[in-house]
Amino acid sequence: MTGGPPPAGNPPIFNAPPATIGLCASLVVGYLITDLLDLGGGWGSIFVFDVTAFRGQFGAAGTGLSPAIMVSLLGHGFMHAGLGHLAANTLFLLAFATPVERTLGAGRLIAMFIASIVAGALALAWLSGGEHALLVGASGGVYGISGAAALILRARGNEAARRTGTGLLVFLVVISVVLALTDGASGLFQFRIAWQAHLGGLAVGLAVAGWALARARRHLDAKRADGVTLIITGGLRTEADFVKALALGADGVAVANAAIQAIGCLGMRACHTNNCPVGIATQRDHLRARLIVERSA
Repeated sequence: MTGGPPPAGNPPIFNAPPATIGLCASLVVGYLITDLLDLGGGWGSIFVFDVTAFRGQFGAAGTGLSPAIMVSLLGHGFMHAGLGHLAANTLFLLAFATPVERTLGAGRLIAMFIASIVAGALALAWLSGGEHALLVGASGGVYGISGAAALILRARGNEAARRTGTGLLVFLVVISVVLALTDGASGLFQFRIAWQAHLGGLAVGLAVAGWALARARRHLDAKRADGVTLIITGGLRTEADFVKALALGADGVAVANAAIQAIGCLGMRACHTNNCPVGIATQRDHLRARLIVERSA
């Protein structure tokens, strides 16, 4: 074999798929346009969802559908009340949209985000009890994506992922209940947090993710999965874990982190740089010398 090691390169800033990064960037761009540059006129912008104006379109005395108001069903999700509001939604989206995109694909992620934002606005209009309310922020979309991520984690094979998914789902529901009981935490802020929008988005995320996972299960059952080899990995650490996986029907067990950490991996995330500090994932002689093969074996 000839040739040297591949160029080290630089690791990505965000270890997230493209649609996830794109959605996060759209929230930042929307904030810059509508708030910092004030192109939308602040709270008077057509992008703000006005519950009273929305309800006024319907009924015998209704004004009829207004294009501006219908645009605000989605547009409000790209406005935020401040940098803290924007940062919270963007970070949650970055964290939980990643597993959704990697499991369901970019198209379903974007469609789910849009549908959850719209559902959040409709839920506020339905559940706000006739009160006048203005809605901004992507919380409905973020709740929808987070709910989908919770179901996906619960559907994974290892116990740690299931516990994480259950904990996330309980967290989302408890926060919404607390906000409902405290009038949207109005005592803490100069505005009320729209728990109704949270629940509306969450309902859509759970519905879409549940449908997608059930559809995948039906497809595998219909195909009888005769040509599929089932390899179990993730969260397996001890001999008992391996025995349980094989007893439950796995054709094999893949061991990754447990084995590599046993020989000295520090989790530096530098495998692709050829600069592994403990000499495992590198071709550089001075670094490879740090790995004592006999002791690691």
